[in-house]
Amino acid sequence: LSASGCKGLGVVNTIASQVSLFSMAALRISRLITVSSRKTVADLARTTKSILKVTLTAFAVIFCSTVIALVPLTPALGDYFVNGLYYHENPLFTASVSKSTHYAVFGSYYGRYKTGPLTWQTIQRITATMFSDDQGGNFKSLN
Repeated sequence: LSASGCKGLGVVNTIASQVSLFSMAALRISRLITVSSRKTVADLARTTKSILKVTLTAFAVIFCSTVIALVPLTPALGDYFVNGLYYHENPLFTASVSKSTHYAVFGSYYGRYKTGPLTWQTIQRITATMFSDDQGGNFKSLN
């Protein structure tokens, strides 16, 4: 529901933040294990098993960070993560508009409008055609 460049920057930012967070947690756990086993870091770093553990941990950190960044972008979860839409250069909808505001406008525009659960894609489709004559055909949300 937003521009692809904005989505891309959000994904990169979230991945970077999550990698940092998970890496710090993994380093703390690794240090705790090393201290509790009373081995030196040099002894543990030379084994194939240790190298495999570090590699798998790094992949797990990157995988989990990527999943956390991409889950909000799935269309099926749009109602959970999106709380409003912004319409560029439209005097009717100012700021970020919630579903309840959309329902009120639909009720005013169509007279009787049965409110029910609508997805954000449906709301965009209704509003894109709703005021096209009044707005000179320029009524579009930012996608």
